[in-house]
Amino acid sequence: MSPPDRPTSRAGGGGPGSRRPRREVAVLALLLAAFAWVGHGLVVETLRWREAIAVGAAGGDPAGGVVAGWQLGDPGPRRLERFLGVLEHYLPPDARVAVVAPGKPPSEEHFLALWTAYLLPRQRVLPRAGGLDAPGDADYLISWELPVDDPRLVEVLRHPDGGLYRVER
Repeated sequence: MSPPDRPTSRAGGGGPGSRRPRREVAVLALLLAAFAWVGHGLVVETLRWREAIAVGAAGGDPAGGVVAGWQLGDPGPRRLERFLGVLEHYLPPDARVAVVAPGKPPSEEHFLALWTAYLLPRQRVLPRAGGLDAPGDADYLISWELPVDDPRLVEVLRHPDGGLYRVER
């Protein structure tokens, strides 16, 4: 007769020793899933980085690629920060500001507005819908890269990276 704490047969899977391999398999499966998740994130970030470089090389934005792909420390945000640092001296505190990027898709304008809100915390950056046709409640309009010609706007400052305009009502 065998001792009571030792299983007589592992083939049936009913003894106390049969749980240990299942637990090890579960831990191994969780570890593999974690490694796959990390690997997937690495691949996605690498592809975003390569796309931003390719767009920049193709003439999209030579200083930083696609705005949606910008990250802190990239050339695009550094260039925008320098530009907004100049404009900040011309904006009163708590001014309502809209951002446009002529020639860029609306999604790029959206991300540019988010970056502007982050980099100009003393201003109220407003979401815009409708492009230049709807400056909305903004007191000022910031144009990225290209100047804007609109009779409702008074140019405050022209800069190589864009311009600052006061909205006339």
